[in-house]
Order: sequence, then C-alpha cells, then structure tokens
Amino acid sequence: MSIATKSKTEKKVWTDDEFMALPQDGHRYEIVNGELIDMGNPGALHGQCL
Repeated sequence: MSIATKSKTEKKVWTDDEFMALPQDGHRYEIVNGELIDMGNPGALHGQCL
C-alpha cells in the first residue's frame, strides 16, 4: 500500500495584503492561482511600430 505525502516544494500562496506590499521596483507582478508571477518589464521597444 502506498501513502500519499505532501510535496517538499510546496508553493507559497500570496495574499492581497502581501501583493500590495511588494516594492515598486519597475517589475510587473500578477497572482495566478495564488502564485506570484513576475511579468517583467516590456522594455523600450514594446509597442513601437517598425
């Protein structure tokens, strides 16, 4: 018989208060399914018509 155990790499679930307390460091963040995702910075050429 096998016994299911919790994974050692459990993900942190972010709350709204923790999300709002993140520093304004130029990065864009989103919370997806409770996990913090760094959306990065689009850069200077983003949206520029070439």
